[in-house]
Amino acid sequence: MNIFELSQNLDALKVAFLPIKPKYADRLMDGSKQYEFRRRPFSDDVTHIVVYASSPRKQIVGILKVKDIESGSATAIWKRTKDSAGISLLAA
Repeated sequence: MNIFELSQNLDALKVAFLPIKPKYADRLMDGSKQYEFRRRPFSDDVTHIVVYASSPRKQIVGILKVKDIESGSATAIWKRTKDSAGISLLAA
């Protein structure tokens, strides 16, 4: 997805900013991490996420389209997503 494609439908966009450690940002961008876990979820109408790799990189690394926002207990969400989470329980 490029900036031109995004700009064609600005009225339908709701963008969130996601500061995240560089190693996890890289995993999100390469697809090995398909879920991001947050204590406070994004609102249900977020369509895209700007991924910002925090210190020491300190740069925007990409924009991702939101497929779905799930909520529930940590245990239930982990059972559904652990195979594509890009992390282990030890790293969490």
